Amino acid sequence: MFPNSSAQLMNPFLEDKFDDRFKALQNQLHWLPWVGKDYLKCPLGKKLLIVGESHYVPLNENAEDGYNDETWTRMFILKEGLKQSPWYSGNPISPLINNTEKVIFWDDNEATDEFKRKLWSSVAYFNIIQRLLNSKDFRPSKEDWQLGWRVFLIVVEILLPDIVLFCGVEASNQRDAFDSALLDYNYNNDGIKRYTKIGNTYPRTTTISHDEKNLPLIFIKHPSMNPPIHSWAEFIFNHISDYLKWICSES
Repeated sequence: MFPNSSAQLMNPFLEDKFDDRFKALQNQLHWLPWVGKDYLKCPLGKKLLIVGESHYVPLNENAEDGYNDETWTRMFILKEGLKQSPWYSGNPISPLINNTEKVIFWDDNEATDEFKRKLWSSVAYFNIIQRLLNSKDFRPSKEDWQLGWRVFLIVVEILLPDIVLFCGVEASNQRDAFDSALLDYNYNNDGIKRYTKIGNTYPRTTTISHDEKNLPLIFIKHPSMNPPIHSWAEFIFNHISDYLKWICSES
């Protein structure tokens, strides 16, 4: 069972300005996105939205253990990213969080705890699939992706990020769902570009645009699948070097 997820405990770490708009989407948005307390303080062009794929119930646990709670995404980042009590009790860090930090900071050994706190305190995070999966072996359905891409665009309209980093490339493969959502929400798209394989996965990028604002999307191999860190870090650096220089700075 996960510890108390009350807003009072979470508030010092969160920006809650968007919560009324998130909660108005309760029939579509299953979990409240994580929005770090410093997200709105980011310099121009430095608001990063990280998109995971799905929440699932780990082996030997139950959905009732907190995974369906609307605040579970927030508890996950507080526990694994910021390592805050009462959620964190010294348990091994999630490979998703650990390897995401590694590809952003090049090497986990090079990243100080201060830089990691800066990252998770300044980013937004949510999962595109809006249904709890029974285990990591279950895969989202066509309908899951259709809803997920629509919810993604709504969340983007609320948070107005400058960069989006997808933890996984599967969302980019769902072209029918992607194109349909873009059309319905009046977004333009320049097509998804594939790059030379890194390991067994093609990195991808695209840009979506709406109301004269361009938003780059970057898709990398799912960090929990132990990707070759330095190669993926180099790919990310080649696309968002200004952001990475800032997140790795003392300011």
